Amino acid sequence: MSVIQDQQNRTRAGHVAKGPLRVDSDLLLTHYPGQTDTLVVTFNSAGHGLWTDQPDEFIGMARGADGHHVIAVSDLRRSWYSAPGLQERVVEDIRDFADANGIARIAMLGSSMGGYGALSFAERVGAQAAMGIVPQFSMHPRFNEPRWSELRPGMVEKRLGTLGSYLTGQTRAFCLTGAKDRHDRRHYNMITRRCPVQGYLLKDCGHDLALQLKTMGHLPRLVAAMIAGEDEVFDTILSPLVQRETAASAAESGED
Repeated sequence: MSVIQDQQNRTRAGHVAKGPLRVDSDLLLTHYPGQTDTLVVTFNSAGHGLWTDQPDEFIGMARGADGHHVIAVSDLRRSWYSAPGLQERVVEDIRDFADANGIARIAMLGSSMGGYGALSFAERVGAQAAMGIVPQFSMHPRFNEPRWSELRPGMVEKRLGTLGSYLTGQTRAFCLTGAKDRHDRRHYNMITRRCPVQGYLLKDCGHDLALQLKTMGHLPRLVAAMIAGEDEVFDTILSPLVQRETAASAAESGED
């Protein structure tokens, strides 16, 4: 979903003197300095393959009008954060940054692999809110996810946890999924049944849901509301777009 490194990134965040917080062979954390006591952590998606660029996503929206601190997280192996020691490094770096910079509020954001990252790390770093757009419940082989097979060699099976292991209700968590993609619907059903999240299954939308919401003008408002704790904005914006599942569609996208 690299398209979200869009004109907003270039115009609103491009002038910010970003700097690396961590540069490893499998992990990159980039800091976009801010002026508030809020930190927004964005998790980049897998993009279009292992050998393509993995640009930082959502940066302009995450900084917002107030200029929040932003840390962009890139899993360079597209391992769904399963590479040895990667999860521990992400948690340590975010916690250390928050402690060193007087951060009072943390929010997390991402799409697809990044959505899984936002939801899976939220409680471990003490985030107040997290939004996952078309996230996966898990990439463990037992859940039979057929996509991204070319990235499987970089995943460590025993470290591919489920969101049910990471979300216990300590963070306000939002899961937004497009109803057109049956694989995404299946993950959505598992997430909403097994995790304490506020879920929205949106009609006529697919895996490029973030781009669709941005095109409709909704995404910046949703990101701002998530950061500010204005949860009612989600219902106001998204309720008219929610897919009312029939028994047939629910069965098609149900759990195995």
